[in-house]
Amino acid sequence: MSINISALHYNDNLDVKEGFSVNNAGYVKAFDADSHICRPGGRYDYQLLYVKAGKAHFYNGQKNYTLGSGHVFLYRPGQPQIYEYCAADRTEIYWIHFGGRRTDEVLKSAGLENVCTADFGGSGEFVRVTECLIRELREQSGAAKLGCAAKLVGLITDIGRSTRKTADAASC
Repeated sequence: MSINISALHYNDNLDVKEGFSVNNAGYVKAFDADSHICRPGGRYDYQLLYVKAGKAHFYNGQKNYTLGSGHVFLYRPGQPQIYEYCAADRTEIYWIHFGGRRTDEVLKSAGLENVCTADFGGSGEFVRVTECLIRELREQSGAAKLGCAAKLVGLITDIGRSTRKTADAASC
């Protein structure tokens, strides 16, 4: 049994002095085996996940969430990250890790400062942006790094707009 994972890790040692940057992005398809991630101390960066298909179970140290297709989930630095995908659910997930000293400002501007989950719908925007980030991160140049940050700010802005329209978001 296996889990199909596609990811590109540009820099897992994100320099938090930077204003805002993406350090990795990826995709996981859990069709043949269950997947369980347990980071009780969380990570040093933010992680934004999108359920493309199936469903996923998330726990952030405060509450359990079961989210279906079209939903996003945001983990903050230091927050426990416990999540699971079951093969029986045929789950597909896209994720982005990011951070920097201006990240809180970006999230606040988008109206996501207190949001941990929202219905982003099935527009394909998250998938398109994540796949683009993976391609850009392969370059490992300053221009690619800037392009990734810009694309992620656009995606976060779209998620914030969608959240305000649907009012289907959960505060953390």
